[in-house]
Amino acid sequence: MLAILLSTYNGENYLREQLDSIFSQTFKDFILYVRDDGSLDNTVNILYEYEKEHANFAIINDNQKRKGASGSFMCLLEKVEADYYMFCDQDDIWFSSKIQTSLNAIQAEELRSKDMPILVHTDLIVTDNNLNVISKSLWKNNNTNPYIITRKYLKFVNYITGCTMLFNRITRDLAILDSKNIIMHDFWVGVCVDSVKGIIITLPIPTIYYRQHSNNVIGASKSHRFPTLVRYFHVPDFRYSIDLYNMIKHKYSMNFFQYLMLRIRFYLKSL
Repeated sequence: MLAILLSTYNGENYLREQLDSIFSQTFKDFILYVRDDGSLDNTVNILYEYEKEHANFAIINDNQKRKGASGSFMCLLEKVEADYYMFCDQDDIWFSSKIQTSLNAIQAEELRSKDMPILVHTDLIVTDNNLNVISKSLWKNNNTNPYIITRKYLKFVNYITGCTMLFNRITRDLAILDSKNIIMHDFWVGVCVDSVKGIIITLPIPTIYYRQHSNNVIGASKSHRFPTLVRYFHVPDFRYSIDLYNMIKHKYSMNFFQYLMLRIRFYLKSL
């Protein structure tokens, strides 16, 4: 069984379009699990409406509000048991073949790689709030092409976008077993796979319309006054730098000098 995990928060503007795109998938054998993170608008009413219409729709009520995006997705991941998992944002549009495309890739790899954590991810088409295309590739838009950055530097630049991910049960178990120093749920899952030399499959095709609007938690890169410092050294966001180092140190047993040298090499590689 495949589980789609959706965390909502004040998503009434675009939620119906996203839900309709999910239930229009060519692959039908899934359950959509939804946790609302304390919405104050009409989001919850929309969710109950869809729950009545679809047998494979389940609302998770845990009476815990405002965990934030990462905490809410990790809560879903811990509560749901399935063979495969996908994260879903509340405001995108999924291509009708999205599930089947990624599922084909992971199942083909499972024939070669038994009992391995496996993660599949794809590119995205970036749009504005009205679905007008801004960029045909998020990777190009953000200069985060995984074929250029390579897995060596995944620990610094998270090029795996959560809403394109599909991963197996082994990956899920790794992520919930050891969940210290999480920055974002998708970054964490990617690092968990990478740190144990699991398999990451990168599909150079888009599978969703990635909608950008004023309420995005994380989105396409915006311009900065000092882009080099922001991109390569996370300056002046020192809190993020500290959190990132703690996560990397924990998962890769890397001391600060090793961390700094690898980060400098990543910067020099990108010149």
